Amino acid sequence: IEGRRQMTSIAKLLAPFWEPVSTAPAWEWIRDNVGLGQDSELKRFDFDLCPMHKFFHEAVQNPATRRVTEMVCAQSGKTKNALAHLIWRVKNNPRDSAWFTDTAEKAKADFKVKIQPFFRECDAISAEFPKDKARKSQRLVQFDSMNLHILGAESRSNRESISLFSVWCDEVR
Repeated sequence: IEGRRQMTSIAKLLAPFWEPVSTAPAWEWIRDNVGLGQDSELKRFDFDLCPMHKFFHEAVQNPATRRVTEMVCAQSGKTKNALAHLIWRVKNNPRDSAWFTDTAEKAKADFKVKIQPFFRECDAISAEFPKDKARKSQRLVQFDSMNLHILGAESRSNRESISLFSVWCDEVR
């Protein structure tokens, strides 16, 4: 048929695994692709309800921004908001990143209770979350496109030994 291109067998094979990077702002992509989990009354992010979270994503996505600090009231979704941005990063702008908490023990607990379940529940990223134990531990998740380190901030060597694009500190004092 003239004017139509046939997909090659290789293109047909690879098509389900390739999705173009989104050009939408991070907060829009998160609103459309990341759920809040089964334990939340809201099932999706509502940036009209929490505009400070929208501001957070705009600031983090801006290449001129060097540091963002989000200080809001307790139980307002700070951690899920930051994790949602990491999901966006894995999918749309992969760069090695680290998630720091106060201690290594808390980092292990966060991985089991917060990070791993949140990534696995998100349809947009769950297929990319490594299933192979060799590529996923409580300290490091090796996606095909980037590494995510989960570490305690109590050790100077933890904070300075890895070359990273972004550092996320969750309640680090």
